[in-house]
Amino acid sequence: REATEEVLLTELRQTVARMQAVASDEAIPIACACDDPSTVSKVERLKLASEALRISPDCSDAYFMMAMEGGADPEEQLKLYSTAVEAGERALGKGDFEHHVGDFWSMIETRPYMRARFQFARCLWWINRRDEAVEHAVDLLRLNKDDNQGVRYFLLGCFAILGRMDQIELLLNRSPFKSEASPYWTYT
Repeated sequence: REATEEVLLTELRQTVARMQAVASDEAIPIACACDDPSTVSKVERLKLASEALRISPDCSDAYFMMAMEGGADPEEQLKLYSTAVEAGERALGKGDFEHHVGDFWSMIETRPYMRARFQFARCLWWINRRDEAVEHAVDLLRLNKDDNQGVRYFLLGCFAILGRMDQIELLLNRSPFKSEASPYWTYT
């Protein structure tokens, strides 16, 4: 979780820096607050997320951070992850979804959306909306065929719990995963 938060803060800082060109000097304090993620408290992260949303309501990372930091209520988290996904879709526009299928992760600007959607899928799973969770995870693999996020591991567990052995076999034999040598993959 700490590594995810550090990556999230770094990318949020980069997003804010890009917004500075549009939003003038008001974003500078946000960028400065993220310079050293190890010194940013939970309260400061939530303030940072609120400030980023004030500047741009389509800041997917801000909603993502609010969901991660906001508490233990799964329904509230689900709502925030859903909002993060929607914000990411608006920020990217339909063109990215049409023209970059399969290579989404290679475009840095898609990563907040991809992170939010993966966490949204996980949250759906946690609240027993399992078929929806699987649909989102499968679509993430469609968008990012190399699976830089490790969605395939989540899907293996989902398919196993749901008894979908045919889908496990398809996933295990899918290129580029077919020759994967990780223990998780090899012993599944």
